[in-house]
Amino acid sequence: MKKQKNTGETKSVTPPNTKVTTVADKKTLRIIALCCAMLAFLLYANTLGHEYTVDDGTVIENNKITKKGISAIPEIFSTSYRKGFWDRNEGLYRPLSVAMFAIEWELAPKNPWPGHLMNVILFALTVYLLFMSLASIFKEYSLFVPIFAAVLFAIHPIHTEVVANIKSRDEILCLLFVILTLKWLHDYLQNKNIALLILSAIAFFIAYLSKESAITIVGVIPFLSGFFQNHHYHKILKPRHCILV
Repeated sequence: MKKQKNTGETKSVTPPNTKVTTVADKKTLRIIALCCAMLAFLLYANTLGHEYTVDDGTVIENNKITKKGISAIPEIFSTSYRKGFWDRNEGLYRPLSVAMFAIEWELAPKNPWPGHLMNVILFALTVYLLFMSLASIFKEYSLFVPIFAAVLFAIHPIHTEVVANIKSRDEILCLLFVILTLKWLHDYLQNKNIALLILSAIAFFIAYLSKESAITIVGVIPFLSGFFQNHHYHKILKPRHCILV
């Protein structure tokens, strides 16, 4: 028998197509995120039959500007938050949610159902985005982390007043766009696509139009950058300055 010579050569093994696995992973993440969002929607679906509650009258039911409907949108973006309910300038500026209330009043006057439906949908969307964002940031960890966080957020009773009170849509919109701000900023720091930084800045601007407290995320940006990306301080400041501008 002839012995085969050991040439020392190793056959190259073609790695499997990882694209299919990546797509499958993304599909799995979307399914999980959708399940979390559906949980949030079902938990608050009982609010769809509710009437106006608590402070809804100050910005919707008893607000002269909001009740003008769509034609009042330019005025809404140039006046304070509860202008139309009282004449004093309270110093609050949250035009995005009030403009949505005006559109809903135009389409269905004196009907709280569209307002409650929109709140529940937006809350469910927030839960969806929260899971997807955490899954992206903590992608090297177990899926238990984003699943636990999203489910806990969805079922926590502290959100009951915010979702059930139509007026509190400013809170939901603010958080939704803050999550998008941080998600797109995180993605920008990973691949340096300037379009993502621009999207992050736009999302921050919309969050600020929703509620003034959105400004606090400017202080979170260095922690996001330094914690998950290990960037030097001067690199951290660049995206923060862009968002501030």
